[in-house]
Parts: sequence; structure tokens; C-alpha cells
Amino acid sequence: MAKPRESVHIQIGELGLIRENGRVINSAPRTNQISPAQVADATPAPTNQNPPKPRTITSTIFNLLFLLHLLGLSILISFLSLRGFLSRTPSFHPLPFFIPLLSSISLSAFIALIYLLFTLAHPSKSLTTSLWLSPPLTCIAAALLLSYGAGASFAVGVPALVLGVGMGFYACWISPSVEYARRILCGSVREVKFCVEVGKFVAGAVLVGVGYCWFWALGVGALAAAGDKRFDAVYLLLLLLSLAWTMQVINGADQA
Repeated sequence: MAKPRESVHIQIGELGLIRENGRVINSAPRTNQISPAQVADATPAPTNQNPPKPRTITSTIFNLLFLLHLLGLSILISFLSLRGFLSRTPSFHPLPFFIPLLSSISLSAFIALIYLLFTLAHPSKSLTTSLWLSPPLTCIAAALLLSYGAGASFAVGVPALVLGVGMGFYACWISPSVEYARRILCGSVREVKFCVEVGKFVAGAVLVGVGYCWFWALGVGALAAAGDKRFDAVYLLLLLLSLAWTMQVINGADQA
């Protein structure tokens, strides 16, 4: 009578392999060793936390309209300059007109940069200053326009005066919520990490605004120099609308 076949157990290496009746059985858990290079390859690459927003059809149309508006403004100012040069009134003197205007534009750009630094350093005080200084300064500008006595200045001065008074009432109305706005502004400014790239972008935006305003002032001077005043109110309205839109676009680009 044949004896039953005994099982033969053979340990193979350090992996805990047992040979039983010709079969290999793993008796110990197997540990896969992964090299650091494989870990580095398996680690997912960091993704951009703020991916660029895809350009939509609306933004494309808006950009196209804005560029067409700048082209139309250039044509309008060129036409006004040519008209003012050909029909200049003897009472118009270019230097006394343009020097104060261009100087005020340059000074306003310098004050804007200084006030930006003041806001980064003292956000609470800058909010209070903007809230209570805007109404009187607007009213002063309106009074200067009204004192000029021309029809175009009167057409701009009256809305500016109404705007200044309305801003004063609005400041009084929202004064109870100023403290909450201060806390939000201070918390937001603390999170801002000012760097060289941001400084260059802001300075470039200010320079673009100054260049645009200088070019815009050329159109205003051409209106003042022209002897034909029939459509000056329409031209001035177009210039003011262009100024408001362009400044708003530059402001939006800074905040983006």
C-alpha cells in the first residue's frame, strides 16, 4: 500500500515563498519597494489655483466696441483740432489754456499714486477721507465751472453740483455702516501682497490714463479755439462720455 505523499515546504529567500507539492504559495505579505524617482513621477503636478478665465463672446464684443470707440475718438479729436486751427478765434491763446490743464492732469496722476500708497498703509483713514472729501471737492469743481459763464461749462457745472450735493446726502446716509466697511477694507488690504509686478502694472495704468487725458485735452482745447460754436455741446458730451468710459475700463483693469 503506497504511503500518502508528504508535502515538502521550502522557504525561498526573504519573500516568504513556500513550495507545496510543486506549487508556490506566498506565506508572507509582499512589500513593493518604490524608488524615489517613481514617487516623483507619480506625484501629480501642482495645478494653477487661479486659471485664466476663458474669453467669452460678450467680452470679445465689448473689447471690439471699446477699440472702435477709441478709433472714433481719435478721428473726432483730429477733426476738432483741424477745425480749431483753421477757424481759431483771436481771443484764444494756446499756452495759457493748455499749460494749466495738462499740469492738473499730471498732478492728479501723482496724487492718485500717493493716495494708493496711503490706502495700503492706512485703509481705514483712506475710506473716511474719500467719503467726506468727495462731496465738497465735487461742489468746488462745479462752482468753478459755473463761474466761467459759458454755456458748455454751465451744462456740465449744474449736474456736477447736483452730484456733489447728492454725494453729501449719501455719505450721511451710509455713515452708520462705515465701521463695517472699514473692517472689510482693512481685512482685504492685509491680504494684498504688493510686489514689483503689481507696482509696474498700476504705474503703467496711471501713465496710460495720463496719456489719454492729454490727448483728450487736445480736443477740449480745439473746442475752445474754434470760432464755430454750433455743435460744441454735442462734441463736449461725446468727449465726456468717452472720458468716463475709458477711465472706468482702466479702473476695471486695475481691479481684475
